[in-house]
Amino acid sequence: MIQPVRRWGSAGFIPILMVGGCTLVGGCGPAATAVDGSLADSRRIDTRRGDGSPVDSRLAGEVSVCPRRILESQVTNARDLGGHQLSGKKVTACRSLFRGGDLSGLDAAGCSQLAALGIKTVVDLREPAVQQSQPPPACVTAQATRALAPMPKLLPDTPENYFALFKETAAVAKVFSVLGEAGSYPVYVHCIIGRDRASFVSALVLLALGASRGTVLSEFALSADAGVAVKTECMEAVLDEVDRRGGIEAYLGTAGVSAAQLGVLRGRMQQ
Repeated sequence: MIQPVRRWGSAGFIPILMVGGCTLVGGCGPAATAVDGSLADSRRIDTRRGDGSPVDSRLAGEVSVCPRRILESQVTNARDLGGHQLSGKKVTACRSLFRGGDLSGLDAAGCSQLAALGIKTVVDLREPAVQQSQPPPACVTAQATRALAPMPKLLPDTPENYFALFKETAAVAKVFSVLGEAGSYPVYVHCIIGRDRASFVSALVLLALGASRGTVLSEFALSADAGVAVKTECMEAVLDEVDRRGGIEAYLGTAGVSAAQLGVLRGRMQQ
């Protein structure tokens, strides 16, 4: 069923066509962009730029073509990284790479949901003491390989603390070694609430895949839909630092990520 509607955006009224659960922004012309209907009216919590202007996901590269949220009521802020716009008219693959909070609270129903996702590798970004004291339930380790890539917890969530994660090159190298193996997928990457460390890693991955700055900021802002407040200036600081270091491939190269690993990641995640 096609439902033409008009929404107010930062550029004025935007024509939108709703086709089932999918929304087309900009009408039916060649520039129309598909987004998840559940996000078309979403509002962000504490997701403003440093100058106070909001990030509007509809205008920043959101191209959701697969269900966004996973493990709802089980895990904080868990979602699919698929369906985001990339350069060359590509999008990130669905059901291949997920991000979110830790899995230690999964019950029987959550374990069943995890099994249905077919996750083969879980990348744990939490600090070593937390990894040991709050391990995932047996259903996780029975299904998936657990890869440990600890990064320090960010408190408070400030641009300076996000910036400090660039020094965690061993963890970055571990994450991309997992993503650089075809047999690792589907992969779930997590910290505690899926806000800071998971967002830093997700930003690096999206940039490596060819996502724009706007798409990375839009994906970061999705945490607010799960009730997890984020500060856009933190991610803007990350993006600025990537540029200062010569771009994403230059930074990943200094962290020990190989061209072959990036090739596997792109082969799996670019569609």
